[in-house]
Amino acid sequence: MRAPLQDTRGHGPFSSEASVRQRLARLYRNDVRAYRRELTACHRRLSRHSIHELRIAIRRLLVCLRLLGAAQGEPPGARALLQRELKSLGEVRDAQVQLQLVGKGPSRGAAALEPLREHLRRRKRRRAKVAGLALDSDKALRRLQGWSPRLAGKVPGIIPRLRRLIDGRLHEAIDSLSSFSGSASAGCAARHRTRVLSRECCYIVDALRPCWRGDRTDTLLSMLRGRQQCVGQIHDRELLLRRIGRLVAHGSLDAESARTLCAVLRSERARRMKSCSRRDWRRVLEALLGRREPGGAGRGDSHPAAIGGKAGGCLWTAALPR
Repeated sequence: MRAPLQDTRGHGPFSSEASVRQRLARLYRNDVRAYRRELTACHRRLSRHSIHELRIAIRRLLVCLRLLGAAQGEPPGARALLQRELKSLGEVRDAQVQLQLVGKGPSRGAAALEPLREHLRRRKRRRAKVAGLALDSDKALRRLQGWSPRLAGKVPGIIPRLRRLIDGRLHEAIDSLSSFSGSASAGCAARHRTRVLSRECCYIVDALRPCWRGDRTDTLLSMLRGRQQCVGQIHDRELLLRRIGRLVAHGSLDAESARTLCAVLRSERARRMKSCSRRDWRRVLEALLGRREPGGAGRGDSHPAAIGGKAGGCLWTAALPR
């Protein structure tokens, strides 16, 4: 008989569907509380730090809603409202990062880049205004607080549905690698898609951490997050290069003055591309699914049989109670 899985956060063993239901209900309350706290901070001041923290809170809450939706149900319309907020905050964040990249660029010809900086400042102000209006309505918060998960009843099949969800997201992340281009200038959307799916898998593991077991889980998550960060940095530089190209095409920016900055951005992008290949992504994601070990053969502690899973099945979902 499989021993009960111990909840390392002190919430008791996860040995039944009832314990998983309790975990999801507690997770929802905690995530809504964190979202409300970070939303209040953004109401006070829409700074880079407050935006970053609120985006994390929204992403975790979206994952929680996805898990609840797979288990039984979720507040109607809340996910669309949260995704709208996340998109508006992302546009502010992109402008902030692009301003920072221009500021870190070469000092030579910096004065000639003032039109680019002024364009980014105006864009940041406009996007911040739109994001502020979206957040001030508090529609998502009211909808979330007016709903509570009803998971205490006898709703069978929660664990199989969660297994299918988690397995499906990992498989989808691996399938997205088929269009993951190794070219520095191509495959931007494909890389971003892989990053989004992989990040969601990380949040799912964090959300249901008491259900996982295996010494390699933290190592695999660390490897995955490192690749996500690398792709994010590539994406930031690609967005700025595209914006510079549009400004030059419209005559708002002199091509010669932007040449040095573009060369630096391309060099940084190429350097990061070397440390973020499709093979690296596939190795980590397949290790999570139990198809292979993260570092190749000979790592017994990461093999599915050593973690409680079985070959061909997700290392983590194999540890969920049956």
